[in-house]
Amino acid sequence: MLRAMPPDSATSPPSARARPAGAALWIAALDRGAPLPLSRQLAAALRAAIAEGQLGAGARLPSTRALAAELGLARSTVVAVFEQLAAEGYIAAQPGSGYFVPANLTEVRAVPPREAALPGMRPVSRSISRVGRLLGELNPQPRTPPRPFELGHADIDARLVATWKRLASQTLSGRSRLDWGYGDPQGEPALRQAIADYLAAARGVRCRPEQILLTSGTQQGLSLAARVLLDPGDAAWVEDPCYRAAIDILRAAEARIVPVAVDDQGLNTGGLDIGAAAQQGDMSRGGTPRLVYTTPSRQYPLGMAMPLARRMALLAWAAAAGAWIIEDDYESEFQQPARMLPSLQGLDRAGRVIYLGTFSKLVFPALRLGYAVLPEDLVRPFTAARHLADRQSSSLLQAIMTEFMLGGHFARHLKLMRAIYAERQAFLIAEAERRLGGWLTIRPQGCGMYVTASLPSRWSDRGVAEDLAAAGVGALPLSALILEKPRPPALVLGTAGHSEAAIARAVERMAAAFAGKPV
Repeated sequence: MLRAMPPDSATSPPSARARPAGAALWIAALDRGAPLPLSRQLAAALRAAIAEGQLGAGARLPSTRALAAELGLARSTVVAVFEQLAAEGYIAAQPGSGYFVPANLTEVRAVPPREAALPGMRPVSRSISRVGRLLGELNPQPRTPPRPFELGHADIDARLVATWKRLASQTLSGRSRLDWGYGDPQGEPALRQAIADYLAAARGVRCRPEQILLTSGTQQGLSLAARVLLDPGDAAWVEDPCYRAAIDILRAAEARIVPVAVDDQGLNTGGLDIGAAAQQGDMSRGGTPRLVYTTPSRQYPLGMAMPLARRMALLAWAAAAGAWIIEDDYESEFQQPARMLPSLQGLDRAGRVIYLGTFSKLVFPALRLGYAVLPEDLVRPFTAARHLADRQSSSLLQAIMTEFMLGGHFARHLKLMRAIYAERQAFLIAEAERRLGGWLTIRPQGCGMYVTASLPSRWSDRGVAEDLAAAGVGALPLSALILEKPRPPALVLGTAGHSEAAIARAVERMAAAFAGKPV
């Protein structure tokens, strides 16, 4: 589009500029068939010519009358373009002389590719913060159509879709009281009240609505906790093995991650010295952590529950040490209610537990709605952090979710999904025993959205996962979630969101992939 630099370059003195540069030197013919208006085409061409040096600093532009005649435009169009570029600082008017490129304008050149970087130029990756470099090491993957046995999916029942559409229509109707402006950054009061009532009845959580903060999911709740509670270098204890996103969030906060072994009763509290913690008083940067991340209701990914005695020991230790406990209660609703122990938060009397829950797993992932139940002195800083991050959750989705809970639909949905997920798990176990006996052993884990399957001890779970991926089967190797203590090879297999027919086909593919492998 741009052509040779005009004779009136930045190096020419004003006396040498006998006449302005013609448009043919810096703009090709305007495209009158393009959807972009001619005025915007001319403005874009002028900006590019100045930025790339075709019109150098100090160069004089043609008069508006001459340029309009040359380009076949109305003079008013050219005048409007010149006035716009003058307002932007690209050109400047000199009374009686016309328009010029300012002599002190810093030329904006295209950034050369990295391999052709100028001497001394620092790569972009070295120009960002430490946290930015940590985040650059992560590689969030776009979601693809589900394939068995990938995690992160949910069964979307037709009745759920119909109910959600109806409630959405009611919420958007003229009879609703939906506030179309910005809402409460802590979350709409009606939904916080509904959540508080539900948690008290279902999980033994002790809180008032004022202690609940709406989030976009568990990951945001943990991100807010890391931002509010941790300074760089603070120790954070995590279960080993552990939810991968939790590790990434804590690393991005520059926490010093300390793996704590998991046994058949969950997070092993045997090494917690309550007496020593009480003597320390103020938090130190030594062995005592600032926070502990745990999944006590169903340890992820091994699936066991933390018994009451261990819960009480963990709470007593945290109270003495002044440590915070992050309780991730990600899918306890899918366990049989009669077998569920009260939440850590409900047992806590010292105000040391931050309880995280999510509707994204319980209803559908696209909802992106969760909550954090906070000790009272943390409500204000967490709410401020949420407000700075993205202000609030969608008021529309909160209004629909409120009606979904108050109308009894949420409880009915959980009951249905609990039964469906139990059936899916039983079906997978039966199919694995029938087709994969000797290769894959799945221990019944009550209920839930996934199972952990053991492999022969001589196998590599990462290698097996790669072979299965090539066969169109998704499986997460347990070793990818282990931080320190080695464990026998195993696969984490998601059952939610995958039909029995899809599970059966996937088991057949697994059998074909395993054929001939030594046990």
